[in-house]
Amino acid sequence: MMECNGYGERQSGLGLAAQRKTVEDYLNGNDWNLIEELVEIESGKSNQRPKLMEAIDLCKASGATLVVAKIDRLTRDAAFLLSLKDGGIDFIAADMPEANRMTIGIMALVAEQEWEAISKRIKDALSAAKARGVQLGAYKDGKYVGRTWGSRRC
Repeated sequence: MMECNGYGERQSGLGLAAQRKTVEDYLNGNDWNLIEELVEIESGKSNQRPKLMEAIDLCKASGATLVVAKIDRLTRDAAFLLSLKDGGIDFIAADMPEANRMTIGIMALVAEQEWEAISKRIKDALSAAKARGVQLGAYKDGKYVGRTWGSRRC
């Protein structure tokens, strides 16, 4: 039996259920002992994520395998992903469990490129909206009108 640590990233909350199901389906098909499930609030573009660091430390301390729903939920930084592998952190992407070092490297580069494209589209759309006179940001007439996200555990 292998021990594992489930890790998911929470953005809107809608994708978390799908990520959890992907991981659960993978775990239920194998002989695993789930140590802990951790959910991250931060974006996959950042490598400074408290829950990810907690998951990595837990895996190092226990020799567990980190299980994520998809590689791009773990990170969109190819160098960071490969450094995890080089650092002795075993991880499995539940949607692609057969991935080897080469596949992971390629998918990491694809995820990084995808993030760069998404970022450019968002910046272009915000720039176009601003040019049309749309007020951007979470303040309107000096009053905060944006959402507040709290940390939630699943």
